[in-house]
Amino acid sequence: MLLSRWLRAGLPGLALLTGLFWSFQNCSDVRLLSNKVEGSSTLLSITTRTQLKPPVIKPKKIRVLLFVDQSYSMIWQKCAADLDGESASSDPIGKNLLRSCTPEKGADQEGYRYTVIQSWLDELKLVAENRDPDDVKVAIIPFSGGRYARPNAEDRQYLEDRFAYLSLDKAQAWLNKLVEEHQSDLQRTLKGQDWGPEFMGTTVPFTTLTLATDLVADEMNKLKNEGELDGSPFRFVYISDGVFKPIEPYLAKVKQIVGCPQSCSAEPNHPACASHNYCYPYCPRTYCETIIPRDFKLAFGDPAVNRVDLIVNELQKILDLPNQIKGGLLTMHLVKLSPERVPVEDRPSPQINIFDEVFKASNKIHRSIINSTEAPFSIVNVGQGGYSYRLDQLYAMNLNAWVDARGNVAVDSDGDGLNDQAEVRLGRNPRHPRSANVCLDSIDEGYGCRVIGCEATLDIDGDGLSHCEEKSLDTLSDEADSDGDLVLDLHEVLRGYNPNTSQIMTSAANDGISDMDHFLMGLNPYTRVSDLDKSTPVIQIFTEFLGFKKASDQPDERDVTGEYNIQIRGIPIVDTLETEEFAQLVRHTGSSTKNPLVVGAKPHGPGVNQIVILARAVADQDPSRFYWMIYRKDIAAGSGQELGLKVDFSEFEYLDLLSVKRD
Repeated sequence: MLLSRWLRAGLPGLALLTGLFWSFQNCSDVRLLSNKVEGSSTLLSITTRTQLKPPVIKPKKIRVLLFVDQSYSMIWQKCAADLDGESASSDPIGKNLLRSCTPEKGADQEGYRYTVIQSWLDELKLVAENRDPDDVKVAIIPFSGGRYARPNAEDRQYLEDRFAYLSLDKAQAWLNKLVEEHQSDLQRTLKGQDWGPEFMGTTVPFTTLTLATDLVADEMNKLKNEGELDGSPFRFVYISDGVFKPIEPYLAKVKQIVGCPQSCSAEPNHPACASHNYCYPYCPRTYCETIIPRDFKLAFGDPAVNRVDLIVNELQKILDLPNQIKGGLLTMHLVKLSPERVPVEDRPSPQINIFDEVFKASNKIHRSIINSTEAPFSIVNVGQGGYSYRLDQLYAMNLNAWVDARGNVAVDSDGDGLNDQAEVRLGRNPRHPRSANVCLDSIDEGYGCRVIGCEATLDIDGDGLSHCEEKSLDTLSDEADSDGDLVLDLHEVLRGYNPNTSQIMTSAANDGISDMDHFLMGLNPYTRVSDLDKSTPVIQIFTEFLGFKKASDQPDERDVTGEYNIQIRGIPIVDTLETEEFAQLVRHTGSSTKNPLVVGAKPHGPGVNQIVILARAVADQDPSRFYWMIYRKDIAAGSGQELGLKVDFSEFEYLDLLSVKRD
């Protein structure tokens, strides 16, 4: 928010704070004070001391994908005869699987990664108690390369029970199978010379990573079609030592070992080659450029895909899925296994130490380490030790009254952004916000109303504007706050502001006061503050941050929320007309629809003023974690007496708004 305080000449003591703390007498309840001012309006004031309501912590669905290194570097380090060893000459294309050395301990010989995964499954099982089995699902995707690339033939036979988002029971069974593979190959390793891998291959993650990308995308699209994507966190956790092999120089080394010339110039059409694919003495081109690369890839995997840029791009695709699909929240975590065990020569190499390069390429990825049985983070609250939520925005409106450009209090009985007098003059119905049953009257008059290629009753993002109104305004139908200025699109439109342009740095009135401050004061953007009469009702918002307190009724007791003293003064209360009945907008949830919380006007009786207070809270540690709340109260015109009401953040309701973060 814009950190500013505006003092208006001629109105001593008037101060609008947008983010600046203000001290005043502490009060534990809210008082609605009715004081007559010039004209027919009444002033409404609210004073309270209250703690932020905690965020909605029960997600609709939870989806976790664990991308797990199942290569033999987990259980052994390299031998001298390996391609990256000191004497890589005896078996360059990997036909002999036996090894004549006793390897040192691998990156995760103890299987810590699977112990940690088990703890995460146990954590998810607690979260899943008393919930639908479909609410919490886990995909555990092992990767390796070459002869033992995943998914292997058996994996493909049972693809839906292995390389998919599984129920927790199926995920547990699949984890047990992977642990058995690890233990089986570990025991064969410990036998020394007789060892040959049965399950674990080289480290070639790319092809399997593309499968994982598709899996996440398909699941996000599925939940979106069911209306469940918003509020459903996705976790992608990549677990490996970060070193991948083979790389391109290893293939060149193999060719050198077997005696292939740098360029094959022998006759490729020699008669001896006519009926045979393998004829080295006569056709070195075929042997060196076809046979050797083919056998190398079969044994060790394709070095052409073991490139940092390919892996970084694929991970970026996963990170970008919420933007592409227009919904959902995805957190990515790269977990390095026992970095102290990575051979010194492999640690700084940008060619083979993928994690270090990925961290350089993206600042959106959390990083951590596994080198014991202790999980580095909670899988439900990935990468954080609790969040601190503070007030990020607070504004109040009377949907039926505001101060117009001339400084007069405008009455808008139906809350459509067009005052009653203007509606009568223009032949509109002041008792119905959408006189023609498609667009709000203010939009129809100011922008024209698009009626083709849109749905007049559908509100996609929950901001109070229909699909047709969003098309007419050219606002984002999948973003409740199109311009990102922390005011919902509908509310900007109702007061005459441009919902496509942030109001923070503009001043339509050219009076030295930003449009955002005009909005928060309840003024038209062209109202010159210095020209206002002292009796003109101007909304003043004062907030004082008192500190963080534990968020009540939270399973994760590490979360804290801010406590505040708040004063809102000067909301105008006016005489209104009784409205006609009119339908509210709906939102699609897959094949069905639902009614969102109404942020705009509702049908009401005579003299009713519809007050709304909007609050947005954000986590200090992660600006992408935020939530909106709304409080509504109907106030009768000319109440006269002082009303004592108990209103605090606990009485606010959560707004289910669609908000897609865009760079």
